[in-house]
Amino acid sequence: MGVVYEDQYILLVRDTVRFRDGQVGAYIREFDTDPGAGAAVLPLLPDGRLLLIRHFRHGLRDWQWEIPRGFSEAGADGATTAARELAEEIGVDGVRVEPLGRIAADGARTEIFLARLAAGSLPAALSWEACSEGIDERRLCTPAELAGLIAAGEITDEFLLAAWAFATAKGVL
Repeated sequence: MGVVYEDQYILLVRDTVRFRDGQVGAYIREFDTDPGAGAAVLPLLPDGRLLLIRHFRHGLRDWQWEIPRGFSEAGADGATTAARELAEEIGVDGVRVEPLGRIAADGARTEIFLARLAAGSLPAALSWEACSEGIDERRLCTPAELAGLIAAGEITDEFLLAAWAFATAKGVL
């Protein structure tokens, strides 16, 4: 029991736990190495369309449509992390973000934000940095089109689903 793996982003530990049936066993837990919350941000254009990115996720060995997201860095709050991810993943700097909500999954907390992008603020192409992270495409869609993709099972990313739910519940979309 103890630390199984650690790098600059995550810490995996194996804990001894007592299950409901009284048996003792091991349980693996994952933690972000920074105690701050990660961030995911839903980009909204002035015409009401949403920006999605297609990202290869090694853990899934597959591509998925999602929104910019990332781990916090030392001392950074969620809004700072969201703004950094917008710059890194879609090439847009200096955007104010609005909090939509928070989710907690498997020991990690993530703050969900909305970013209202200025008209013409998207660069013509993805940056080298975005491509090196496994992002290969951007997609603009209306809220109704996104709802259709969700209903069809084409959207499986929990952060995008949470952002859509928060934005819909708050009347943003």
